[in-house]
Amino acid sequence: MSVEESIYVYKRSLYNHSSPYSYSGVILYVLLVGAYPFTEGGEMDVQILRGRYNIALLKGVSRLAKDLLAGLLQVC
Repeated sequence: MSVEESIYVYKRSLYNHSSPYSYSGVILYVLLVGAYPFTEGGEMDVQILRGRYNIALLKGVSRLAKDLLAGLLQVC
Protein backbone atom coordinates (compact mmCIF):
# COMPACT_ATOMS: atom_id res chain seq x y z
CA MET A 1 0.00 0.00 0.00
CA SER A 2 1.34 3.41 -0.90
CA VAL A 3 1.29 6.47 1.34
CA GLU A 4 -1.41 7.90 -0.90
CA GLU A 5 -3.55 4.78 -0.45
CA SER A 6 -3.10 4.91 3.33
CA ILE A 7 -4.15 8.54 3.35
CA TYR A 8 -7.16 7.74 1.14
CA VAL A 9 -8.37 5.11 3.60
CA TYR A 10 -8.07 7.64 6.44
CA LYS A 11 -9.91 10.26 4.42
CA ARG A 12 -12.68 7.86 3.44
CA SER A 13 -13.34 6.41 6.89
CA LEU A 14 -12.05 8.70 9.60
CA TYR A 15 -12.20 12.25 8.31
CA ASN A 16 -12.63 14.75 11.10
CA HIS A 17 -10.71 17.74 12.45
CA SER A 18 -7.73 15.55 13.42
CA SER A 19 -7.37 13.78 10.06
CA PRO A 20 -4.47 15.93 8.79
CA TYR A 21 -2.51 14.79 11.86
CA SER A 22 -3.25 11.16 11.01
CA TYR A 23 -1.91 11.72 7.50
CA SER A 24 1.25 13.14 9.05
CA GLY A 25 1.50 10.09 11.29
CA VAL A 26 1.45 7.71 8.31
CA ILE A 27 4.14 9.74 6.55
CA LEU A 28 6.28 9.99 9.71
CA TYR A 29 5.99 6.25 10.30
CA VAL A 30 7.17 5.55 6.74
CA LEU A 31 10.10 7.94 7.16
CA LEU A 32 11.18 6.41 10.48
CA VAL A 33 10.64 2.74 9.68
CA GLY A 34 10.73 2.44 5.90
CA ALA A 35 7.46 0.50 5.87
CA TYR A 36 3.78 1.30 6.11
CA PRO A 37 2.08 1.23 9.53
CA PHE A 38 -0.78 -1.01 8.44
CA THR A 39 -0.48 -4.43 6.82
CA GLU A 40 -2.07 -5.07 3.47
CA GLY A 41 -5.05 -7.33 3.11
CA GLY A 42 -8.66 -7.52 4.18
CA GLU A 43 -7.85 -6.46 7.74
CA MET A 44 -6.25 -3.15 6.79
CA ASP A 45 -9.44 -1.09 7.13
CA VAL A 46 -10.05 -2.65 10.55
CA GLN A 47 -6.48 -1.86 11.64
CA ILE A 48 -6.89 1.75 10.59
CA LEU A 49 -10.30 2.15 12.22
CA ARG A 50 -8.97 0.71 15.48
CA GLY A 51 -5.69 2.61 15.32
CA ARG A 52 -3.62 -0.58 15.33
CA TYR A 53 -0.26 -0.35 13.63
CA ASN A 54 2.90 -2.45 13.63
CA ILE A 55 4.87 -1.34 16.71
CA ALA A 56 7.43 -4.17 16.36
CA LEU A 57 9.21 -2.20 13.65
CA LEU A 58 9.75 0.73 16.03
CA LYS A 59 12.52 -0.98 18.05
CA GLY A 60 15.26 1.52 17.17
CA VAL A 61 12.98 4.56 17.38
CA SER A 62 13.21 6.94 20.35
CA ARG A 63 10.49 7.11 23.00
CA LEU A 64 9.73 10.69 21.95
CA ALA A 65 9.15 9.65 18.33
CA LYS A 66 6.98 6.70 19.46
CA ASP A 67 4.87 9.03 21.60
CA LEU A 68 4.48 11.44 18.68
CA LEU A 69 3.40 8.60 16.39
CA ALA A 70 0.92 7.32 18.98
CA GLY A 71 -0.63 10.78 19.16
CA LEU A 72 -0.77 11.24 15.40
CA LEU A 73 -2.15 7.77 14.62
CA GLN A 74 -4.76 7.60 17.36
CA VAL A 75 -8.40 7.22 16.40
CA CYS A 76 -10.65 10.00 17.65
